Amino acid sequence: MASFKAYIGRLIDNLVNRRGVETLPVVFDWRRIYVLPSKPGLFFSVIWFVMLMAALNFNNNMGLMLVFLLFGMGQVMLLQTFFNMRNVQLKRIKIEPVFLGDVAEAQLELTHNTDKWQVNSVSRGAEQITHIENGAGHLPFHFKSVKRGYQSMPRVKLFTRYPMGLFTVWVYCIPDTQALIYPKPERPVPVYPSHGGIDGE
Repeated sequence: MASFKAYIGRLIDNLVNRRGVETLPVVFDWRRIYVLPSKPGLFFSVIWFVMLMAALNFNNNMGLMLVFLLFGMGQVMLLQTFFNMRNVQLKRIKIEPVFLGDVAEAQLELTHNTDKWQVNSVSRGAEQITHIENGAGHLPFHFKSVKRGYQSMPRVKLFTRYPMGLFTVWVYCIPDTQALIYPKPERPVPVYPSHGGIDGE
């Protein structure tokens, strides 16, 4: 059973990460973008459907006008959220060396020729947010060091819900970037030998 779950996990991971490790810079064009309604978007859809059924049942023209106005607004928000992530470029990644077991912080440099708002990433369970203003923005991404030497970065997920939060638009990337991990020093430091500094015979 465990092997079957691992196989399914690898299959899903290969489908999502079918491009494999990529050399920077990476441009997230429209072919790489995933779109789904967010939780507020699903709630908005339920309320919209209830309003539509009520307006049709009572033959209320003002209610129908409001329902179709909200539907049009939802379509505009979908396009706005999509274009807020389209063609964003992951230009470079800077990672400072850390000791084994510590959390490494990578600075993702995102660029675009127009302003982009509320571009997020999730690292170690916490959301990070940045804006791309004047052509560039920097987004922190944290991951745990697990081996000494050069460790490859994990998969990076960027997403946005701008402007209304009704839809989540996200992209994936596995950058060809490595972090330098030093051996962890012993703590507390062991005492020096009692004969230290004394010349022998």
